[in-house]
Amino acid sequence: MSEELFYDPAVIKVIRRILVSAGIRAEHDLEEVTNEVVLACIKQVRKTGRPPKDVAEAIAIARPIAKRMGASWVRTRIRRGKSNLASQKTPTSTPASRIPQSTRSTSSASS
Repeated sequence: MSEELFYDPAVIKVIRRILVSAGIRAEHDLEEVTNEVVLACIKQVRKTGRPPKDVAEAIAIARPIAKRMGASWVRTRIRRGKSNLASQKTPTSTPASRIPQSTRSTSSASS
């Protein structure tokens, strides 16, 4: 089968551009997700039984898979990011009785 076409530099370049546009910037993440996209493309070709005849067809197969997997990867990272953990640890309001006396604002205005 023509599964080797997914490893063509032109196909890899298109996959990487799509992933970068989805928000994946770190090089190691790009490599990891690119490899996952290539494997998903190969799995799709084996499932359908219609291998690409040339690089253009390989790109046409890889493009929607890369868009879907890139969006999914970014969505997962945002959902499990550190920003969500901080909001759980930080109380939304602190009672005035717990604020140290030195940091309380004074109501007298100086003229």
